[in-house]
Amino acid sequence: MAITSLSNPGTGKSSSTSVTAPASIAAGDLLIYFDDSITSGSPPAQVTPTGFTEIKYQSGSASMSGALYYKIADGTESSTSFSGMTGTYANRKMLCHFSPDEPITGVTVQSLVYEATQGNPTTKTITASSGAAPLVLIATWANGIDGNSVSPRTQSPAFTEISNTTHQYLGWKFY
Repeated sequence: MAITSLSNPGTGKSSSTSVTAPASIAAGDLLIYFDDSITSGSPPAQVTPTGFTEIKYQSGSASMSGALYYKIADGTESSTSFSGMTGTYANRKMLCHFSPDEPITGVTVQSLVYEATQGNPTTKTITASSGAAPLVLIATWANGIDGNSVSPRTQSPAFTEISNTTHQYLGWKFY
């Protein structure tokens, strides 16, 4: 049976070096971990959370690193603390829990589009014309400068978006 719906029953958010997963995670759920940190000097070292698979790690200028990971839950992750990168200036983490109507058995990452920049990034196009349904488009935005938000954040069609702070966002669209 194919997945026909996907809900977001909870998101863990943190400004520390780890994040606690939401409760009620079942086997076959999808977990997306977005981690960005800033240090003074060289960028923070990458830390892949236990059991997660890297989608993209980017070490940028200005001593900032960002990473996106996924995990198909085995059902033991509820309220578990997952470590991430350690920054001396900023730490931001989001662990997004997606619950499908049928257990997820595999993830195929396609069409990676990314940019690491200071200031607003250029317009990005994510093409969802390939792959078998269901397709989940995931986008992340982060700004490492205190007092600045990531703006504008315009998507077409619109994404569902959550925010940890005015500096870190994760959005998704389910097809």
